[in-house]
Amino acid sequence: MVRMTFRNRKRLLWMLIVALGASIIGCVCFVVFMPLGIQVAEPETNNTGSTETGSESVVEPLSAYAVVYKRDLRKPLFDPKPVSVRKPSVRKPRLGLKLLGTAVDPAYTYGFFRDRSGQTKLVQVGQTLDGAEVIAITDGSATVRYHDEIIVLEVAKKGDKQ
Repeated sequence: MVRMTFRNRKRLLWMLIVALGASIIGCVCFVVFMPLGIQVAEPETNNTGSTETGSESVVEPLSAYAVVYKRDLRKPLFDPKPVSVRKPSVRKPRLGLKLLGTAVDPAYTYGFFRDRSGQTKLVQVGQTLDGAEVIAITDGSATVRYHDEIIVLEVAKKGDKQ
């Protein structure tokens, strides 16, 4: 291992300073004395009125590149296909009521209904049975509101399937 003396360090430092100074002077001379080769020339027009640039290069003004500068380069290069969102169809449960008969009289009006469990119930207008509100009862039919839908139930005739 070679030990560096103070005198050797001083010489090395001076050599680095001279090399750095020479490279800076070389860069300045290159920039000052060498042409860049970019020429801004007006396009020539010929007899037909069209412009010809010939072999000379023409630099466009910066305003021509405004579209590029305004573009957000962090966005994807293409627009993704829109995703179709299907709403799940909500099935309304079936009305499990069956009208067995009606009793219509000016003093009272009742409907005889069979619910989902098979029990027979006596219901007046305004009452609710299995989530269905009875709106009206007439001779042989009843009108109910079930899940915001108006349904008319009729008494089954003899011989109809139960």
